[in-house]
Amino acid sequence: MKSISVFTTLMLILALTCAFSASAQAGEALELMKKKEGVVRQIISVKTVKGTPEHTAKENKLRVEINTLFDFEELGRRALAEHWAGKNPMELQDFLVTLQSLIEKNYLLKAASKASYEVMWFPEVNEADCTIVRHKLKSGDYFAKIQYKMIKKNNRWVVFDMVIDDVSLLENYKSQFNRIILKKGFTKLIEKMKKKLVDSPTNNNKDVDDDSDNQKPMGMK
Repeated sequence: MKSISVFTTLMLILALTCAFSASAQAGEALELMKKKEGVVRQIISVKTVKGTPEHTAKENKLRVEINTLFDFEELGRRALAEHWAGKNPMELQDFLVTLQSLIEKNYLLKAASKASYEVMWFPEVNEADCTIVRHKLKSGDYFAKIQYKMIKKNNRWVVFDMVIDDVSLLENYKSQFNRIILKKGFTKLIEKMKKKLVDSPTNNNKDVDDDSDNQKPMGMK
């Protein structure tokens, strides 16, 4: 009877220890995003004029912060889905570099032109395959609900998808990429992506797939 009591006590201690450990780790992704947002806010608080060396320097600083947070390879691999396997490594590298440039241009670096904004954070949501960090953002007349889907890789949190007003960047690209590859092939996909990089600013939020305009555009306007 005594041995059972000792065993039960040990199990309770173990359970409490595990619970404490899980609680200590909870909110890691949210805290990281809050800290990152603080750094970004400080960078964009410096007013610059687009096209000047100062504005370019601001964008470069933002790019550094973005690159330490977003896992473009993870996003690209998930967006290509079954089309990722068997591709030439050099083609994949070309694809990933182009994808990163597109996302920076169309969504992430647009923050450089936002002089001020307000953010309301919400508790993170832990799902089976990822952690979701959520906030609402307001900048002038622009208002959006934004979610960052994150996973822990090599002991650090990274973002692999951004959901703006319930529209997933990953799923949006996945649908477009699959359609283009099935119709015209992987090489044509990369060509279309590179064409979007040199398009005029008014076309930045259009789809990669120029043959279809039925996807909802995303990003700050």
